[in-house]
Amino acid sequence: MNRCACVSVLMMVVLLGACQREAPAPAAAAVEIPEPAPDAGFCVDEADGDYLNPKSCRSLVICRSQQIAELRVCPKGEVINGLSEQRPLRCLPLAESGLNADCSFKPVPLSDVLPE
Repeated sequence: MNRCACVSVLMMVVLLGACQREAPAPAAAAVEIPEPAPDAGFCVDEADGDYLNPKSCRSLVICRSQQIAELRVCPKGEVINGLSEQRPLRCLPLAESGLNADCSFKPVPLSDVLPE
């Protein structure tokens, strides 16, 4: 192999190595945090029906025969405002709920509370 061919092969190996090193690392998969469930005895004193999960505003507890039949989780970005007058309880977008992302209530502006 002549010297020119060797240099060409060497340059191709260097360029190929540089391309392989510059490839971005694969993105880490999003970790899904499980919805917290209420205590096993939550439904013991409750009538059959749907109740706000006491541990999260993102899910409903379905009680049947004094047992937890199901934990129904809202779609991502939605919550349940258990203090709203709307029944049955349902999932709604966070922006319409009156809640913050951590399930705390948004403060009401004083202009909405105090008379002018």
